[in-house]
Amino acid sequence: MREAFGNQDKMVANYDIIIEKAVKKRKNVGQFWSDENTAQGAFRTNGCVVGQNWDTSAAAMIKEGLPIAYVAAKEGAFAWLQNFVMPAKAKNVEQAYAWLKWFYTPEATAQWAEIYGANPVGVGSDDHVSEFNKKFLAMA
Repeated sequence: MREAFGNQDKMVANYDIIIEKAVKKRKNVGQFWSDENTAQGAFRTNGCVVGQNWDTSAAAMIKEGLPIAYVAAKEGAFAWLQNFVMPAKAKNVEQAYAWLKWFYTPEATAQWAEIYGANPVGVGSDDHVSEFNKKFLAMA
């Protein structure tokens, strides 16, 4: 899969296999989701008991006291890094890069994780999160 990100033919070949398997297992799929509401709805009202979703979905339901566990697959976890975009004609490029450099410090990424409700991405940031998020990270 790693090679597929640099080679379209390999990506198509991989996804041909993935789609074939998914179609065969379609009856096992309870719901597709595209946002926080539908991701949580899968578990809250639509009978799903296992799912691939954002950490924010699981954390929100756990904070409400719902009996939800959040674990990474044995093959490893996906990582979603928040993206930032800078217009091509930006006048403050140096300041933008300074802000990004700060944003990915352990302290700043932990602050973002606390506000957003997601796992932090900066190495060492887990030392700067709340007790809830320390337990949530350990669970995952």
